[in-house]
Amino acid sequence: LNGNEVWSLAGVQSLTVGDVDGDSLGNSYVVHGEYVNNGGTMIKKLDAQGVLLWELAYPSAGLRIEVGGDDHALVSGLPNSGTAGAAFFKVDAAGAVLWANLDADGPLGLLQHAQMLMDASGNAYLAAGTLFEMAVCKIHGDGSSAWTATMSGSGAKGIALGNSPGSVFVVGGNT
Repeated sequence: LNGNEVWSLAGVQSLTVGDVDGDSLGNSYVVHGEYVNNGGTMIKKLDAQGVLLWELAYPSAGLRIEVGGDDHALVSGLPNSGTAGAAFFKVDAAGAVLWANLDADGPLGLLQHAQMLMDASGNAYLAAGTLFEMAVCKIHGDGSSAWTATMSGSGAKGIALGNSPGSVFVVGGNT
């Protein structure tokens, strides 16, 4: 609380961007890419003191992670290394896959994944782009696809959830 380091995780090599989020018990979930060409997604679960509890590999290219009110981790990213699209999968506290949706955006083939957020109902929103447009892809808490909306701009850079249910704000290169 005073800005002092409690623990750190060093030496994580990854060919993709990484992300971290925590559950209500103080555990942290770290997502990053396997350090091999065309590798999969790695999730590390660490306890409140930074001790590694488990580390598992999954067949996708996960870039973002959020932990919902159910204390289960949700990962978003690409279906696999070198493939465009919006893929999501959810794991339980032991790392078992609860569900996967590897084509949440349909034919759009989203790229430029920027940010993911979850709402109070466990729905997830991914800010991304199509190279020519900004996009937001929403999935329901059960993993089913909800919608993907595109709008003018060069790619989404961030999103925020509004106070009104269902309102989403997106910002990008030409907003």
